[in-house]
Amino acid sequence: MLRCMHARRRWLAMLVAVALPLAASAADLASWQHGGVLRVGTTGDYAPFSTAQGESLAGLDVDLMTRLAHDLGATVQLVRFRWPDLSDDLAQGKFDVVASGVTVRPERALIGRYSRPYANTGAVALIRSEDAARLTDRAAIDRTGVRIAVNRGGHLEQVAHRLFPRATIEPVSDNTELPGRVLVGRADVALSDSAEARAWQRPELHTVGPFTRDRKALLVRKDAPELAQWIDTWLRDRERDGWLGARRKQWLGDAMFAAAGADREAVLCDIELRCQLMPMVAASKRASGVPIADPAQEQRVLDRVQATARATGIDAGEVARLFSVLIRAAKMIQEASGTDPHAPAPPLDQLRSAIGDIDTHMIRQLHFAARTVKPAEWRAGVREGVQADNLSDALKADIAESLAHTRTLIAPGLNETPKRKRPTASGK
Repeated sequence: MLRCMHARRRWLAMLVAVALPLAASAADLASWQHGGVLRVGTTGDYAPFSTAQGESLAGLDVDLMTRLAHDLGATVQLVRFRWPDLSDDLAQGKFDVVASGVTVRPERALIGRYSRPYANTGAVALIRSEDAARLTDRAAIDRTGVRIAVNRGGHLEQVAHRLFPRATIEPVSDNTELPGRVLVGRADVALSDSAEARAWQRPELHTVGPFTRDRKALLVRKDAPELAQWIDTWLRDRERDGWLGARRKQWLGDAMFAAAGADREAVLCDIELRCQLMPMVAASKRASGVPIADPAQEQRVLDRVQATARATGIDAGEVARLFSVLIRAAKMIQEASGTDPHAPAPPLDQLRSAIGDIDTHMIRQLHFAARTVKPAEWRAGVREGVQADNLSDALKADIAESLAHTRTLIAPGLNETPKRKRPTASGK
């Protein structure tokens, strides 16, 4: 019950955020390319993505956005925010892109546009080394009396309530305080992730996990589709020339994936995100008296994705086959989750709009992945990289087979390399 109350409070805050009007009108890419200011929301409290160092900021995302803005032809302006305020601040137009190790979560797709993922992490528990024999695994941590400190308002607060319902969850406003709380005994566990834990590691602390597999992406304001598409192309180019891999190696200790692996991750991320939105769709349909099965809407989706495929340069028939499987998966998830009275239920039109954006993004990423990812890599990727409640292994196999058969055709008008408005500095 307590966990449901937390979820409903978070969802009420999200509904307020998405209801607020954007402070700026629909964004024009040219306004940034001609010397505009790219406002980047970042927290400064999440090593190694964004860390305050006196008056300045450092980290993987700071490096990434500094180079990105330069290549775009814009000036970067870093705007600090607090994790509990992310939805409100983005909806109010306080920044154009959020870059602070943002975890891809379904509800955030209602207020912004995700880029391709550029890193993977997993939730881990930091404990005192002297407690390593007592707090050995997730089951040992999920016990009455165990105190878990976690960043307030971030992705990991939700993870804490989901993974450790028996423990006492203690949200902390200053994320940088977490390891200290464990070391002085004010908490038994600090819930972090594999990247941040590496930055915090010391002999007195022991790591348990990871318990999850999370993707990190940039979150672009909803009314800037051209900027979002430019960023995706830029990220792919930086994967191909090795710059992103080198930055991940520097800041995360692991290059993680080559260019083809990044192409696959981009598609799998969208498939997973689409599936994770389906419990909300079920709740919305239940609240408005709409049946789960809606043949007319399903046909509209198939017509839309085939048109997008033709415009993008992918075999439209194979895309229709893929989305026929994704529609079956959506109905399976909705039917299994449609009885949860505590599930958030945003307006159905808003959900369908967000899903439509995800579908378009997925097809654009599939345009590249269909040329670089081998069939066996799709099978392993879907099995391990698409995590959603009530999605069967059989449907995962069908999704993988559909992806393996997708063919890229000639892509009219699709630019693979963003045009730079001025030369970039060597190595920056």
